Order: sequence, then C-alpha cells, then structure tokens
Amino acid sequence: MSGHLGDWSHADSEAEGLGRELRVSGQYSGRRLCTIARKLTRNLCLKEKDMIRTLTAFRTLTALAVLTCLGGSAESRADDLTPEAAKDHGSVPPPYGYQFGSTGSSGWDGPSGAPGADGADAEILADGSWKSLQLSGGDGGPGGHGSIGSHAYGCSQPWNPSYNLHGADGGVGGDGGNGGRGGDGGSVFVRYDDPSQLRQVQIFSRPGRGGYPGQAAHGGQGCRCAVRVWNKTHCHTDSHGHQVCNTHTYYCEDGRDGRYGYPGSPGGSGSYGRISLARGQEPIPQERPVLSIPLARIAEGPFTLTRNRWVPRSGALALFAPGSDIRDEYQEFDRQVQAQYAIEWRAPRPIEEFADRSVRLELGPDFRVRPTLPENLWLQTSEIAASGVPTLVVTNVVTEAEAQRLAFTKAQGTRDEFSVVVTDLAGVSDLVATEFRVKLGNQTLFWFHTRFEGAVPESLVVRDGNTFTLRLGQLVENAKRHLRPGRNLKLSIEAVRTFAGNRLVWRDQDRKVEVEKE
Repeated sequence: MSGHLGDWSHADSEAEGLGRELRVSGQYSGRRLCTIARKLTRNLCLKEKDMIRTLTAFRTLTALAVLTCLGGSAESRADDLTPEAAKDHGSVPPPYGYQFGSTGSSGWDGPSGAPGADGADAEILADGSWKSLQLSGGDGGPGGHGSIGSHAYGCSQPWNPSYNLHGADGGVGGDGGNGGRGGDGGSVFVRYDDPSQLRQVQIFSRPGRGGYPGQAAHGGQGCRCAVRVWNKTHCHTDSHGHQVCNTHTYYCEDGRDGRYGYPGSPGGSGSYGRISLARGQEPIPQERPVLSIPLARIAEGPFTLTRNRWVPRSGALALFAPGSDIRDEYQEFDRQVQAQYAIEWRAPRPIEEFADRSVRLELGPDFRVRPTLPENLWLQTSEIAASGVPTLVVTNVVTEAEAQRLAFTKAQGTRDEFSVVVTDLAGVSDLVATEFRVKLGNQTLFWFHTRFEGAVPESLVVRDGNTFTLRLGQLVENAKRHLRPGRNLKLSIEAVRTFAGNRLVWRDQDRKVEVEKE
C-alpha cells in the first residue's frame, strides 16, 4: 500500500491544478470538461478505487461529476449553451430545484347517483274487464359533480437564493360521480281462459333510465415565479492567496396546475319485467327440483323430484292492449314434470360408517336428474336403469382423509441400491392409484446441488401391500459418489393419489436423510 503514496501525492497536486483551471479559466466547453474528467479518473479512480484520500481531489471530482453528469454527458449539453450562459454558468438548469409553497389539496369526487327503484311485481286474472298495470322501474339518480382542486398556497418566492426553485403544484380536480342504474320493470303473472281477454290488459313494465354522469372539476393553480432567472457571485481565496470569483445563474420554474378530474360514467338502464302466462284457473303446482338425501335413507328410494315446464314464446306485444310497454318475449306454463331417482349401496364397507353424509339430487332445466356426491368422500359409482328408474350404484368408497395418510418410513441402501420407503397407513392402496415425484440433492457449504428431480418411473416403484419402495439410486447420476455411505441428503416427495375421478397430492418436503453407513 505504501508503494502508491507517491502516486497519490502527485494525484493530489495534479487534481488541485486541474480544479484551479476549472474554476478560473471560464472555458467550460464540453470537450475540455471531458478531458479533465479523463485525467482525474485515470489518476485517482483507476489506481486506487477505494482510496480517494485527499479533500482537494474529492471536491474537484465531485464538482466535475455534477457538471458533467447532470442530464447527460457534458459534451452533449455544455456545447449547446450560448456564450453568455457558458461564461456565467457552464451548464443548463436542472428541471427542478427546491420547492416553495405548499401543494393544493385535491378536490372531492362527486357521489354516485342513487339506483332507480324496481317496479312492483303483479299477479292478475284476465277476465275481460279493463286493467292497466304500472310496473315501470324508476330512473337512476344523477352523479354528483366533482369539486375544484385548491390552489397551491404560501407561494411567496424566496429572494435571491443560491439554488434553483420550482413552485408547488395545484390540487387535482375531483372526479364526477357515476349515474345511478335504472330500476328493473316489474314482472307480471297473468291467468286467462281466452286469449281475447288479454287485449283488455295494458301493462307498463319498461326499465328505468340510467342517471346522468357527474361533471369533473378543474384543478387548482400552482405557485407562479415572481423572478425566473437571477445571478449570484461567490468569491473566495484559494490556497495561493488569489481572489477567485464565480458567477452562477439560478432558475425558477412555475408549479404545475392540477389536472382536470375524470367525468363520471352514465348509469346503465334497467331490464324489462318478465311476462308469464298460464291458461286456466288452477294454481301453478309447487315444484321440488332439489333434494338432499342422507346415505342412511337411500333405501327409502326411489325419490321423486318435480319441476315446472315453461315454454318460451314471442309476440307479447300483440297479445296485450295497444300502448303496452313490455318486452315481446314471454313464457307460458305447460305442465309439471316428475322424475324419479334411486341410490343403491353395493360397496363392501358398511353404509353405517358414512350415514351422516348426504347425496344432493337436482332436476335440471333439461329435466335430467344429476347427483352431487358428498365432499371428502370418494365414491366409485355407475348409473343403471332398474325397472325404468335411473339408479346410482355405489360399488366402493374411500375417504379423502384415508387417501392422505401416507408416511415416510425410512431410507435404506447405498449407491445404486439406495431407496426410500413410504407406507400407506390407511391401507387403501389396492383401490387408490399412486404416482411419485421426488427431488433429491445434497447441501454443500454454499449451494444445494440437485442430483435428481422428476417423476419416479413405475418400474422403479415396488409396492408390497401398502408399502412403496422407491429405488432412487437408479435415478442419480454417479450414485457411487453422491449416495455413498454416511452422505447427508435432502429429500422431497410428492405422491399423486387418484380414485374414481378424485385426486389429491400428498407431500413430504425437505426431509433430511442420511445414507446408511456400512
């Protein structure tokens, strides 16, 4: 280290001379600045990057970095200045300096308009007498207007400071509120005996209109500069007793006006009410399209589900009195559909183990019954038709908790014969299919080295009843070295278990194992 001290003394002297040239020459061309920068970098930074030990060299280098790096290279900026600006300052002003004044507050956003009220629903009998129904939805309310952002305040510009200034910004204008959604028209259910009776019924079930959006507001005004450019001269005595003066030019930039707020969105219109018709005076039968059947009660089947059939049609405007404001589509009651469904238990395990679980049956719009099996209970099923009744037959069952009960047992063997053993504690492996993925490696002082990662081929998984032996030594390259006796390993195992369309993943992560010693 001491061998460089002479070099550093020479660098100090040269840096001081270059700094004096920089201060007194008044020639701030980009080319000259770059030349000085190269000399300082060569003499100071490249010789001893971590030992800038003299105050003079540090000051010069810092000042030069400010001049040359501000907004780009000195060569691209300083050469663009006018001769007057180059003489006074030597660089262009930065975009911002110190802020004066305080930023204005943002305006309040306008509230959203209230939604329109939905029209009332009605049920009537068309008997030939005149009837007029007012079921239209209400209009949505207008959105509120945003409020104006406040002006910046405290905008008194400091007098003749030795730094650049910029004014505080004005507050952002408030956003307009969204218009409220229009209400839906009311639905109507009409009974009739003769279609001509419908001509004496006038219905107004139009949707409400959406509300108008609120208007956005202007932003506040930013602080303005009273004086935009000023010069200041600073003098000092250098180390040789010479009076050195520098004139600097400073700038003020106006604060920005707050942006205009965003206008609200118009509210959406509501929907027309639904028109339903039924011929005759009989009440519509109550439907029961969904049943929940406990497994303890499946022997009581078959179970009956019902659903009403409605036929969609068009031409409602021609059926009702002129002037009606309704949608043209309507639905008419046809009949009630019944469907039966049974469940039969043929699984070897007694149903009493699962008596508290339920099967959900639903008669869909297509009039087909669909069963939903209990959660966390894996049922192997098939559907048959017994005496013309669809029947769900349960032939086997495994709980999800049982499928999850795997456990790492041990690691055994060395080198090519290294293997790990996983045990099925629930004993359901005759039913549940199992596939394995592993990640095996060893940790050195700084790094974890993966020796194998991926799926274990079925040929290397030996199942003996409910015990799985994974022959991992066959998968590790150079197993004689990496799986030698006493070697510490890190092992992660994933087992994908599937049965009757169900699937889960069992994991044993980051287990530390040791290759057995000989």
